[in-house]
This record gives sequence, C-alpha cells and structure tokens, in this order.
Amino acid sequence: MKKRIPILIDTDIGSDIDDTWAIAYALCREAFDVRGICVTGRLPAYRAAIVTRLLRELGREVPVFTGVTTHGEEIRPQVKWSGELPAPVGGDTAAEFERLIRENPGLHVVGLAPNSTLASVRGLLKEHGVPVVAMAGSVRKGYFGSCTPVPECNVVTDLAASRALFGEGLDYCMIPLDVCGQIRLTGEDYALVRDATSAAARAVMENYRVWDADYVGGARKYDIAVSSTILYDLAPLWFLEFPEAFAVRRMKIAVDAQGLTQQNAGGTPMQVATELFAREELQIVTAQTLACGGRNGE
Repeated sequence: MKKRIPILIDTDIGSDIDDTWAIAYALCREAFDVRGICVTGRLPAYRAAIVTRLLRELGREVPVFTGVTTHGEEIRPQVKWSGELPAPVGGDTAAEFERLIRENPGLHVVGLAPNSTLASVRGLLKEHGVPVVAMAGSVRKGYFGSCTPVPECNVVTDLAASRALFGEGLDYCMIPLDVCGQIRLTGEDYALVRDATSAAARAVMENYRVWDADYVGGARKYDIAVSSTILYDLAPLWFLEFPEAFAVRRMKIAVDAQGLTQQNAGGTPMQVATELFAREELQIVTAQTLACGGRNGE
C-alpha cells in the first residue's frame, strides 16, 4: 500500500461549489491524510461552518482555521446547509501553518482559494520546503474551453498576493484552467453520486442543491438533474495521487497587471500542468469514491 499523503487544504469553500466536491473527495480517499483545512476569503465564519458540518457528516476530526479575509463575492449560497454553526474565526494563521508543517513531515499544501493566505505564509513554506499544488492560472486556455488565456479567479482576486507568491521561488505546481476547465461529472458518473446514500454523496448533493438554488456569482450552472458544475478543484488532488495522468513542464511564469499567468523570461520557474490524459477515468474514480464514501460507505 502506498504511503498516505498528508495534506493541508486552503479553500474558499462557499462560493463556487467545486470546493465542496473536492474536499469531500479528499476526505474519502485513502491516499490522503487531511491534516488541516484553512478557509480563505470573505465571510470566514460562513466558510468555516460549511467545513465544520461537512467533517461532522463524514465523521471526521480535522483542525479548521481561518486564513486571510479577502475581497470578492459576498454571498452565502450554502448557508441553508451549513446553518450558523460555531466555527473558528481569526487566530494566528502562520502559527497554525507552522504547527501543521512541524507535526506532519512530508506535508503538501493544496491550494483551492485566492492566493492571499498562501502569500502571507510564503516564507514559511519556502523555509520548510513545503510543496504547493494549486488550482491557479491560465496559460494557453481560458474558461469553458476557450483558446484565449484569461485572468483566473484565484490569481486575479488578489494580484499583489499572487505576484508575491509566484515570485518567492517555492516548490510550486500550478494546475491551470488548461487542464481543469473541462472536469465535470455527467451521465452514469453523475447519477452514481446523485443517487447514492453514502454520507459523502448526501452531503455533496445537499450542498449542490442549495447552491444551485441560491448562487448568483460568476460560475456556470448546468442542469442539476444530469450534471455537476465544472469541478476545477479536483485537479490538484488528482495530480497528487495520479501524477502520471498529467503532462508537466517547468516554465517561467509571471503575473501581469491584468492577472494573466504567462510564460515570461523574467518570470519565476515553476512546474505547470499542461495536459490531463485520463480525465474520463479519473471522473469515474471520483464518482465511485463519493458514492461509497463517509460513514455509511465504509
């Protein structure tokens, strides 16, 4: 059996629904040992409450703490599911990162949020050589399969933070829209999750339904009867567990004034995923994992 990968997830769960799918997946995969979850973005108590209830529904105990509060969408489309649960707000983010790094050799950080929190602890990550795998950027493709690169949300939401993070020279792998912009469960894969009775599937679908009813931001909606949304945030987790499914190139990447992440001779060298070879197979793995996951599926 492969050694489990200890991970710390930085998430802006509660805006687009893909974070909820991704975190539920991570909590159900034997490959991952989720050691901490940091919530980044506006309305941190709301975001932490979603994570807190999700952990409770799946019977898991994982430290939850808050990172940097950013600007961005001030919406709460999943509050009907999370309620007003007591949840941690504030505290010393850097101290929590350092504790988890010291207590968990081999820890990887999974970035699913705007870069604000990771930029605030970039020196700590570099000092300890912590690998970061993040859903971020757009190199050759934009949203929804467009062949035109665009400012990607996790980068452009906090440009100063993104520039600081990308310029630090971390052990960083960027998973851009080029490889994650087409991840979506449909057909039998989606039906498997939609109709499952496991704790994970129930939690994901309950969240998806309230999100679908109340979300008014920029994410694209699909017919909830037959499809998930685009599940961008699954890609960093897939990369950690199935690196052979990705083509990766070392590139010099710079963030420009508009938030574009482009190859530039003056940019910082980093690993960039350029192609995903097994999307359909990994979508099946994801559906099966969520359909069987949580206390009722173990």
